[in-house]
Amino acid sequence: MPNWCSNTVTIFSDYKEDLEDFIKNITDNPIVTDNSVDNNPDHFSMLETYLPIGEWDYDKAISTWGCKWSEVDLAISDISNYFESSELAAFSVDITFDTPWADPSEGIKSISKKFPSLIFGNTYYEQGMDFCGFYVINNGDIIDFAVLTCPETDGEEEYEFYDNLEIMCNHSILEFYLTKIKNNINSSMNTIDTSYCGTSFLMLKNTLSFVESKILELNIISLSSWDFLNKEMEKKGD
Repeated sequence: MPNWCSNTVTIFSDYKEDLEDFIKNITDNPIVTDNSVDNNPDHFSMLETYLPIGEWDYDKAISTWGCKWSEVDLAISDISNYFESSELAAFSVDITFDTPWADPSEGIKSISKKFPSLIFGNTYYEQGMDFCGFYVINNGDIIDFAVLTCPETDGEEEYEFYDNLEIMCNHSILEFYLTKIKNNINSSMNTIDTSYCGTSFLMLKNTLSFVESKILELNIISLSSWDFLNKEMEKKGD
């Protein structure tokens, strides 16, 4: 049996409908397989739904998905909005699953090219081979990433380590998303004639202030999470 790599893929979008369509295409098309490593032979698969390879072939699976087989034990969270009390929208959904020996980086990169309006992040860990990390991808481009070794601690400290890794990933997604909004607002403000559109300018200015404050808040929390991860890595090196 393989070493299983645990993955939490977080997908962000401006529009809830885009995420609903993305998920619906997975859940409406269960994969029928005789793969003996999967406890449920009639299962859901993001990789096989969006990147089918036909008859299984090792080299094709590795080059297409980045792992030997597609995911097992896939679960999908409810869609949530990060800014519940704001006019801004940042909808997200989590997809958790396991893959054999490695995370499906090639697959996620290829899927992101099919959905350029979505931002993908994956937090992963494979304790058997002692590696973990995260990456953020948009339209095939890697926006941010980190590669670490797994902590030697267990119990609550281990959960806290992986929670902080996931926080780093999600905050990197949000910072990328908010920076795009900030740039769009600045561009719009430069084109507005304030003598005729003072109210619109003021609304954009207020939104810009909100976005900038959120970016600062994310940076502070991310620094705290990164400091925790570094301290855990230092413990392992002692």
